[in-house]
Amino acid sequence: MDFKLLRIAFALLLPLLWVEGVWAVECPQTDYRLTTQAEVDALGATGCDYIAGELLIGNSTDITHLDGLANITSVEVYLAIYNNAALTDLDGLNSITSVGDGLYIQENAALTNLDGLNSITSVGGELVISGNQALSNCKLMAPLLGWPKGPPDDSVDGGIFVENNAAGCNSIEEILDSYSDALPEIVALRLMNTSQGFLGSSSEDTDKEIPPAAREAPAKDTQDPQEPNAIPTLPMLGLFILSGLLGLFGIRRLAHR
Repeated sequence: MDFKLLRIAFALLLPLLWVEGVWAVECPQTDYRLTTQAEVDALGATGCDYIAGELLIGNSTDITHLDGLANITSVEVYLAIYNNAALTDLDGLNSITSVGDGLYIQENAALTNLDGLNSITSVGGELVISGNQALSNCKLMAPLLGWPKGPPDDSVDGGIFVENNAAGCNSIEEILDSYSDALPEIVALRLMNTSQGFLGSSSEDTDKEIPPAAREAPAKDTQDPQEPNAIPTLPMLGLFILSGLLGLFGIRRLAHR
């Protein structure tokens, strides 16, 4: 074994291990049943990003937003948002990429869109979106549902039930069609956000509306205007790893000359 080459590889990759978000931090409890805004915020304050059991958010007139849950990336069992009278969006869940045994969005009277679930790439059980009377924008769920053809090209292991919502979210077909109609705009906006992420945003840019695919972070009243940009997390991690491996490949070629 070439230990010199191994040390070089370790030196290249070690800094990546400290990039925020690489290591999962399991939440203190296995299951969470949140019924108040204070409970939502308290879970977020723990800084954990992995729930080993269920995350149930519901039976509440108090919960207005889920911004405090922005760190959560995975729910091992069920994710259920149900019977929330004041909740208008799910934007605080936009870091979640996978859900275990089922995803349920039911009976949320004020909910208008599911943009906050746009990062979910797989559901291990069934998917239920029903009884949300104001819900008319579900287009960003289309990739999960197997756009453009839909099932069986979907990434949901169980049954899919989409019904009794507002027009636009009443069936799988409506969701797929709405995504197709909006795709040029979605692609353009995502490219714009990606370029801003690499180059930085001007103060003028920050005043513009952020599209659903990339949710705007909550404003900080006390933020230092000279505060440096946040350390890039997983979206940039792939580029760092790729550049490190390419460098390692070059070193290996030199070693064999």
